[in-house]
Amino acid sequence: MKKMLPIPENTNNMPQTVLSSEEKTLKEIITQTDNKIRQGLEKETASTGTPMDELYGGAKFMAQLSNIGDGSVETGGGGIKKGFNTIAQNIAAKSQINAIQSNSESKTKKIK
Repeated sequence: MKKMLPIPENTNNMPQTVLSSEEKTLKEIITQTDNKIRQGLEKETASTGTPMDELYGGAKFMAQLSNIGDGSVETGGGGIKKGFNTIAQNIAAKSQINAIQSNSESKTKKIK
């Protein structure tokens, strides 16, 4: 069974409310990293030139990470490290914006 990294969902459907400067910055980070992840996962070949359809398991996973990181270090990209950091930054920004929004929602709820 093939396992692939999930392509991030579009975050443009977030509720349109007045955003703080921190929330705007986080939303920009999310948009940028979502796009980088999507573009990396859509690449048809690994940096070695091997078609992604011919890779499986760990080799495919690492090639996907490298593609997200703009290709291998040998070809001028950031490699696996940059790919991993892009995904980590995306998750951190989404977690942080969710925490901010959750906190603001709890402040607006009336205690009975």
